[in-house]
Amino acid sequence: SPASEKATEQSNNLAAIESLLKQYGSDKLIEFLKYHFKPINATDFDPIGEIAFTVDATQTITSFVVPSSNTGVLKFVGQAASDPTLFNSATWILRVNGTPLPYWAVTTQKGSIVQPDPVTILLQPGTTILLECTTSGFGSYPVTIAGRLKGWYW
Repeated sequence: SPASEKATEQSNNLAAIESLLKQYGSDKLIEFLKYHFKPINATDFDPIGEIAFTVDATQTITSFVVPSSNTGVLKFVGQAASDPTLFNSATWILRVNGTPLPYWAVTTQKGSIVQPDPVTILLQPGTTILLECTTSGFGSYPVTIAGRLKGWYW
């Protein structure tokens, strides 16, 4: 029955939390949970940028700086282009403090502006995160490119 399945799921979740508590202690568990579940005292960030490209170029589409006294987490990334064929000749890169994330240099659309792609990237105080786009060999300029970074800090 659905009630029985829900009770089993809750029991399994409780057992997992108790195991993590024993293994890592309450401070580590609380910190872990803040990255996955938004704390009550958290502040959202959700910058959306839009840039018109007229030639092949590399440009920052959007960025965010975590306040120096806070820790944050990036939870979603979205991309869009006024001409969808742009995704065949563009590379999207997420950078953290200027360093590209190797697993997030993509040549496809991973998430839209309306339905961004879920990620979990931990952000230390003062961290700058940016979404950059490089176009190469795209022949149908001008094109408008948009990006979204969504998460929270506390």
